[in-house]
Amino acid sequence: MKILLILAFFSVVVYILTKKLDSKVLTGGILFLLGGVFGLFIPLSSSNELLLHKLIYNITPAVLFLLFLKRDFANWLGNSGIGCSCEVGAKNYWSVVILALLSTLTIQLVIQMLQLPYAFFASVLLAAITGFAASFTRLRCLASLEEITTTLLYLLLVSGGFWLSSL
Repeated sequence: MKILLILAFFSVVVYILTKKLDSKVLTGGILFLLGGVFGLFIPLSSSNELLLHKLIYNITPAVLFLLFLKRDFANWLGNSGIGCSCEVGAKNYWSVVILALLSTLTIQLVIQMLQLPYAFFASVLLAAITGFAASFTRLRCLASLEEITTTLLYLLLVSGGFWLSSL
């Protein structure tokens, strides 16, 4: 029940800030600061701190994958022949969320199998590379890709602000 209230509060704050400010950068900055303020007043137990670390380490590759996936690098490089004009119809949020989770899971499994040092940095780099490669496919045209990416980015910013202020 508490988690639903927190999610409802987060959704309302994001909606109001996005509509009133009309800027995703300003909204992200305000959410980061709000997370920092909440982190100053709410002490973290060791289990909650571990949960926050896992949240940040798992959402960061997903956000980067989706951010790079949405970019139209084919047109940016001057090759307008690649790309698609497909439309998915109704917004299908779950397909984008599952794609983000599968990309994060796959990247983390590859890093664990290769036993790379600096696993977080390697996962971020691999997520950016796979997102860039996938941006040349039809995955780039998934409906609601930008909305899910923005929501995950805002969640990551709030979590990062909360974590930094609790140090």
